[in-house]
Amino acid sequence: MLVPLLTSCALLDNQYRGEPSEPSAGIAAPGAQEPALSRSAGELADAAEERVKPVLYRGNDRQVRVPEKRDAVRLVGDAVSLNFEDAPLSEVVHAVLGDILGLDYILDGPVNGTITLRSRTPIPRDQLLTILESLLSANQMAMVRDSQDRYLVTGTQQASRQAPRLSNPRDPGAGYSTVIIPLQYISASNMAEILRPVADDPAFLRIDNTRNLLMLAGTRLQIDGWLDMVDTFDVDLLKGMSVGLFTLEHGRVGDTANVLQGMLNSGGNGNDDVGQLVKIIPIERLNSLLVVTPRSHYLDTLGTW
Repeated sequence: MLVPLLTSCALLDNQYRGEPSEPSAGIAAPGAQEPALSRSAGELADAAEERVKPVLYRGNDRQVRVPEKRDAVRLVGDAVSLNFEDAPLSEVVHAVLGDILGLDYILDGPVNGTITLRSRTPIPRDQLLTILESLLSANQMAMVRDSQDRYLVTGTQQASRQAPRLSNPRDPGAGYSTVIIPLQYISASNMAEILRPVADDPAFLRIDNTRNLLMLAGTRLQIDGWLDMVDTFDVDLLKGMSVGLFTLEHGRVGDTANVLQGMLNSGGNGNDDVGQLVKIIPIERLNSLLVVTPRSHYLDTLGTW
């Protein structure tokens, strides 16, 4: 009966003195599991990193099927001189389309107006349709080319309804047409506001913000001008932006942002001040100012301030 008691006392005595005791066979030493735990934590971190990656399903950016380009009407022959003095517009149409170019055409309703036109040098035949279209447009008339290369001369107001077919925006040759202009970067509503000073309201058949496109109707000369403006403004705005992050050593970012914005706005009134070109965003957590501007030299100026 004394042996078990003595053994227990010896174990207790070793523990109080801080002496290590041999672990039992069924219990692993604490240090034996540390490598396994470290590997498991690393694997969990890698798995968590994989889970936070976004899953992207990219489309083809195709929201509409634009008609294919059509070749211009083939016109052969020598250049011609035009000489009309107060001639009725209907006679000019007959002379150009019928007598000179030999094209089929239809006059829809009365063609009113008179024309005076004199050319000092002979005009190439492939330019006659464009000249005639300009004369018709000045008298609120339009010339629409159908699928059989026949031209319908009608009023501008009903031209889109008389021949409701879509054309490729890059089609060569004259003729009143309806085109779809897909936009890449600028929104359809913003592009429409830019075009409104140079395009009448009837030209805007649809402003589609869902597909981000414009449906416009006009003469070849008008459409070419509108496309030039679209090419000018439909650019990647983010690529043109400059961004700067300025960390403050003294002062509060909110107060500093208000002071800087006030200084920028003091140089003008309304939409004419420099503050419209520089956006200052305070980031409290980083004690920094984020500056966004379309003009990179403003970053250097604000950095000096």
